[in-house]
Amino acid sequence: GVYEELKNAFALPSLKEVTTSKQFFENYLPFLAERSRKFSPLSSTYFETGLDGAVELLTDRQVFELPLRLTSIDLNVRIPSFTFTAWVRTNSHFVDGYIARKRVGKEGIAKDAVCWGWYLSHYHGEQLHYGGHDYFPSNQVSLLFKDSSSAKDRQLQLGPSVEREIVPDKYMFLAMTVSRNDSAPSLDKGTVSFFRDGSLIDAQPLTRAFSDCYNSMEGPLIGDNGLILSQVRYYPYVVEGWQQKEIMRYGDILSELVKGSVHPSLRRLQKDGPAQSVADMAEHAQ
Repeated sequence: GVYEELKNAFALPSLKEVTTSKQFFENYLPFLAERSRKFSPLSSTYFETGLDGAVELLTDRQVFELPLRLTSIDLNVRIPSFTFTAWVRTNSHFVDGYIARKRVGKEGIAKDAVCWGWYLSHYHGEQLHYGGHDYFPSNQVSLLFKDSSSAKDRQLQLGPSVEREIVPDKYMFLAMTVSRNDSAPSLDKGTVSFFRDGSLIDAQPLTRAFSDCYNSMEGPLIGDNGLILSQVRYYPYVVEGWQQKEIMRYGDILSELVKGSVHPSLRRLQKDGPAQSVADMAEHAQ
């Protein structure tokens, strides 16, 4: 009957062998989440809505020499809150670069300015770069008389007050959150917080309001020379430190695993493969 079918489908008899919470979370819960999607009345898509717009920009481990451009992807990063997370490792030659960013444009002076960017420095750690589009010329006439470095130089760069040097050849789970009290946006421009392995490094107030820009022709860029990345994710809400530790240990936030939620992936790269092996929506950017 129905009972026997569900009992066998969810391997309920095997629960007798689970004696600790660690065994349940590591061994049984991922299986339960995967099997739950098969019994959704509206298919697996029904469970994915629990992530409310969260998306995985990069899935498998990728070694970068040049940024990867996710073309035709219009990722709108908005506040009152959002979070980026990623597994990150640097090689011994890494100096600095972007984990993820959206440029004002891909040609001319526009490629040097970012609408937003999650930046990493070997010596200083993480930073939020944003607002390059606030100073970018809006027409060709102003382009002729505009200082070509103005947009890049005037974009904001916020990082921890205490510098945290990056250790090469060691994996770290990094996260950056931006949040704002939306009930009083005129008083609170927002706060950016930086995390490493689920622990808060520092938080800094935004000195100018955060906004995104329109650049769907190029889309976001992932990675930079000297970076090794995997599971680069965007969440349209704050992912707290304790939730980040759940991601580190179980692969995702436990509340999402229980619901059977799956991150929609913009790109599934062949593991350790070259850029030419990815889908046609991804390409290297200069």
